[in-house]
Amino acid sequence: MRRPDVAVVDGAIRGALAIRHAALAALAGRAPDAAGTAALGTAPIEAWRLFLEAECCGAALARGLRATVGLSTLPPAAAELLCDRERRERQRILAALAELRQVDAVAIACGVEAIVLKGAAQVADGVPLDLGDVDLSVAPAARDRLADGMLARGYAPPPGVERVAPILGRGAARTFGAHLPPLATSGGIAVELHGADERDIDAAPPLAGYRALRRQPPAAALRMQLHHVIVQHPYRQGHLRDIVSLAAEVARCDASALAEVRAWVASEPRAAELASALDQACALAEGGPVHDPLATRRIVARKYEIVAGRDRLLAAVWQRTVRLAYAPVMSPAVRRAVLRDTLRDDAVDHPMYRRLVRPIARFPRVAALGARLAARSFRLALVLAVVAAGPALRRRVDRTLGARA
Repeated sequence: MRRPDVAVVDGAIRGALAIRHAALAALAGRAPDAAGTAALGTAPIEAWRLFLEAECCGAALARGLRATVGLSTLPPAAAELLCDRERRERQRILAALAELRQVDAVAIACGVEAIVLKGAAQVADGVPLDLGDVDLSVAPAARDRLADGMLARGYAPPPGVERVAPILGRGAARTFGAHLPPLATSGGIAVELHGADERDIDAAPPLAGYRALRRQPPAAALRMQLHHVIVQHPYRQGHLRDIVSLAAEVARCDASALAEVRAWVASEPRAAELASALDQACALAEGGPVHDPLATRRIVARKYEIVAGRDRLLAAVWQRTVRLAYAPVMSPAVRRAVLRDTLRDDAVDHPMYRRLVRPIARFPRVAALGARLAARSFRLALVLAVVAAGPALRRRVDRTLGARA
């Protein structure tokens, strides 16, 4: 991995943080202050590229800037970059809406009802939110029927995944249970089928415009979003795309639903981070000034360092290990190829790489070897126990037979 120019990267990080300050105001429907307006007009193109790649909010920001100060305040190259990012995000939004219509038709044919989760439900409401996949929550028995129906209609798991088996996510028991590997058509956005309780589906209101799809009640949706962003993916704290998503859920909540969510936040171990994210979402939804705490800005700056390649080690670890997520359900040939690529000594030019990533890549192999050794040790221990107990067992048998005689 080529070492980036440190001066250019540091300048891009400072510029991206300044753009973020202006973006928070524009996303809330407010004109940026003098410092924010100056940052929009003077930030280098590297800062804009880093900001848009890291924050994933091109469509929402373009809409906010057009409604406040206009895109003419941006340098031409930055405006062109923002419009290009907006166009790509809106293409994914249209693709997600097409997936919802197709999955709705499959669910109707299979006699299944599903809850649309998180961002997919929000884009159905018209929120300009970038999407990587479509998440659905389905009762376990119905989920298998829906997956079979999708596979029969051209959906397929990722390349190399040979069986559609549940994958348990971190914190799964507290949120939505196991999910299947993503299913997608050629060129389409992936669809993930999560587990759900029948009672949750019965309590979910219909999603407008669809016959078999529902959405979570406001308080439950906001609670899941907060848990997903802060607890399951803590590195996403302060992510503008997620703040826009949270603000869309806040806008659906009335006073009682919001009070219910705040009570839940206060009971959580990570209450401070959850409350900070909720406060930012509420301020964005209400159009007020959005406070960006120092702790959040530090996390965001660290994220910019990784995205820009300033921290080569963490960037390499992330890129290499994320591909191992589906190793347990990959075909043996594909799994061997992925592990072999990850284990290459020259994969990353960093002295700590092998100490961190190579053990992770070797885990499936080491776990299988450990299981075989454990089985053999158990059999050996069982044989030794029988041999050691042999004399005592024979004496007991002799006493029993002598007593009967």
